[in-house]
Amino acid sequence: MVKLNLYTFLLLLTSNYLFAELSDDNPIQIVELELRSESLKNKWDEINSKDFDSLTKNERIWFTIEPLLALGILDQYINYGGEYNSETIEDLGFLGETEIINLMLEINRKFKNGVPEDIDERNDELMEMNEEFLERIDKKFWSLSKEVEVRFENFISLNFN
Repeated sequence: MVKLNLYTFLLLLTSNYLFAELSDDNPIQIVELELRSESLKNKWDEINSKDFDSLTKNERIWFTIEPLLALGILDQYINYGGEYNSETIEDLGFLGETEIINLMLEINRKFKNGVPEDIDERNDELMEMNEEFLERIDKKFWSLSKEVEVRFENFISLNFN
């Protein structure tokens, strides 16, 4: 069985097939999607089309946590998502992911006046942060992400199927 992270899985749902690397001998395997997968894609599209304030608690958790797990903790600050920093931390708390919360709080403490909602201001301050500090946080995040991802996928299955 091929394991894909949730974000990769959802991105690949835009076609009728999943492409997954299996091995050096057989680099690409095409796996047909199940009907259930299409319903997840439709739900994700629906969530992304809503105004953030209108999301249900479970939709908001999916909206805030999925990009974090797919793209990483630093991307959370560099790209979109940083404006929902406090909500992401709250949602991680709901899922019991205290180690990831602690990593985010470590980064948050490095901002002069809290995490800026403006993406350019966030990026300016991130560029001033110690590179070794950010690399340590990033490495720790990725070492935890697989286990968090499994729990998150369980949350999605329980709440959106």
